[in-house]
Amino acid sequence: PVIRYVHSCMADICKFAINCSSSLHAFVKTRTFALSIYICISMIFVSVAVSNTKIVQVNDGSGSKYIYTFRSDPVSILKQDGITLTPQDEVSMTKFQDNFAKINLFAAFPVKINADGKSQSLLIARGTVFEVLQKAGITLGSDDLINRALDLPVSQDMEIVINRVAYKTLSQTADIPYQTISTSNTLLKKGVQSVKVQGKNGQLGTTIKQKYIDGVLTDQQIISQTVISQPVNAQVSIGTAANTPYSLMSPPSSFLLNDKGVPAKFSKVIDAVATAYTYRDGTYTATGNKVRVGYVAVNPKKIPYGSKLYIMSADGSYVYGYAIASDTGGFVHNGSGVDVDLFLSTDHDVNTFGRKNLKIYVLS
Repeated sequence: PVIRYVHSCMADICKFAINCSSSLHAFVKTRTFALSIYICISMIFVSVAVSNTKIVQVNDGSGSKYIYTFRSDPVSILKQDGITLTPQDEVSMTKFQDNFAKINLFAAFPVKINADGKSQSLLIARGTVFEVLQKAGITLGSDDLINRALDLPVSQDMEIVINRVAYKTLSQTADIPYQTISTSNTLLKKGVQSVKVQGKNGQLGTTIKQKYIDGVLTDQQIISQTVISQPVNAQVSIGTAANTPYSLMSPPSSFLLNDKGVPAKFSKVIDAVATAYTYRDGTYTATGNKVRVGYVAVNPKKIPYGSKLYIMSADGSYVYGYAIASDTGGFVHNGSGVDVDLFLSTDHDVNTFGRKNLKIYVLS
């Protein structure tokens, strides 16, 4: 409208000048003429100013505003409105069309990053969590933990926390304890122990996977176990005899002594008078066996040959032990009252033995 008005005034002035050419010289000298010229020049100036004025819409995320300017550079346009950019701010601007353009202003804001025992604040105008980490020079390991999704757009005062995760494999060995297997031994005095086999611990190899978060052990799992060596169980014989038996002949495994040191099972018991004898090696018994400790002489009519016996004193002070009826002697016929003649190793043992009252437990 202003331009059209100026053009109209100029046209009217020209018409006036032509129609009044006879009095032009006089008119030029009037105030009206001077005022008209001033108005025309002002209108021209206004017309030029209006035609060169640009309108810029500024969007900063919180709203929009309009700036009227002659400038074309976005930094200068914003500075005109009192907006000073920092190096971290981002600006984008569209091309002018009919003297109108848009500026999108992305003002930088702080984002806090906690990683590797350090905390830092990074100014950024826009981007994702991944881009922020790139800008900060922080890389993520395949097992590391992060409290934000990498594709999440960052926002004002966001805090990104990274926990470093590391795994370690540990190998260690441990003992496999051996067990002690105890067996009763009728050839030993009650309470006496004899170690047949020394026990030895085995070895167990274990592989453990440990999880560390920021250097602190948080979890561990056993991933494999291997027996390196088996344990060797100790074998101990525990004596059950009332006293140490003279005979070292081993009874069958089923033979047991009770807590009083006498056979747990027997068919009968004979209160007997016992003597002792000995012979040189190579001598044979009545049943054809070579003489040895454990083979005893009996009256086969009372105690059949081959009978399994256990012979000891009533109070347990003397124990001949396990024996087999394998021989006989003259005492059977001479009326000496002897019921059993025990084979001993030496003459000294025979002389020391003398004559004793013993109990004969007939086992079978």
